[in-house]
Amino acid sequence: MTQAKKLIEVAMPIKEISAESVRDKNIKTGLPAVHQWWARRPLPVCRAVIFASLVPDPLDENCPQVFKDAIEILLGSVTKPLNEQGITTDAYKPYEDIPFTAAIDKMEDNLRNRLMMFIGKFSTKFCNNEKTGVKTDAKDQLANDSLIK
Repeated sequence: MTQAKKLIEVAMPIKEISAESVRDKNIKTGLPAVHQWWARRPLPVCRAVIFASLVPDPLDENCPQVFKDAIEILLGSVTKPLNEQGITTDAYKPYEDIPFTAAIDKMEDNLRNRLMMFIGKFSTKFCNNEKTGVKTDAKDQLANDSLIK
């Protein structure tokens, strides 16, 4: 049996990881520092890379069905029903319009994209501010449900 490709081989949320890494780098600790350590290993990048190198790509034909079922349960179903107001309350639903794109670009709602939203997802506040051209604070750029945050 052939092994499924790992998620890191197929896709990674690079923009989200970069935004959180910049925020993490600029955090100042309480003590005054003489210099910044020259070989920092940013934690958001490490978390994302380790997680993505451990999990298989759910869209690969060799991915175990048990893993796909677990993703459906933990990160929400692709065909999740709407609530009374007709709104999905799904934290890992992919973007309606991918940030940093000029044209309207909807992300397909599949298990791979849900895993990427688990690793890192921009907050709705940031996405709305991007459309209007308003700058968002670094601490508000990513959703609190992201692994890298």
